[in-house]
Amino acid sequence: MRTLFAALLVLLAGCTAGPLAGTPTESIPTPSGDCAATTPSPDGSAEVSPRAWPDPPENRSIGSVGSYVVEFERAYLHNERLEPGTQYLETHVELEHVTPRGDLYLVRLTSYTNGGIEQSTPDAGTPITVHWDGAPHHVAYLLTEGRLLRAQGDRETTPSPEAVAEGPTVACV
Repeated sequence: MRTLFAALLVLLAGCTAGPLAGTPTESIPTPSGDCAATTPSPDGSAEVSPRAWPDPPENRSIGSVGSYVVEFERAYLHNERLEPGTQYLETHVELEHVTPRGDLYLVRLTSYTNGGIEQSTPDAGTPITVHWDGAPHHVAYLLTEGRLLRAQGDRETTPSPEAVAEGPTVACV
């Protein structure tokens, strides 16, 4: 009986002795200062309109915060890439991880856009649509009680929590 109890303790110790596998354990710094948001606000084109900014969740959870930030990044990237002459724009966002720490949430994503823009031909003939593919890049957001901050990495590097806390505020929530 004692052997069974000891074996059970060893098995359970591995299950309860720390954070879940894949959960980032780094600390999340708290940003300071007044909230002043900076977001892209394009005019759009005849074919493509700007996206509306989503409302933040009233009740915060890993799921609701993750969904909100995915939709926010979709609108942010869409509006950032939108310019006069845009014929079409496809924005792709993939949620990687949400890390809660008290009232703070660190959200990591991968996102990119594809699109087409109308350009004139050298002989001033019929305009053509030039297609472009955006490369996926890592993005991180920090949702606090009063703001949403954003930092963008590249194809290889995800922004650190410190970089996000020092990044621009993109929404006052």
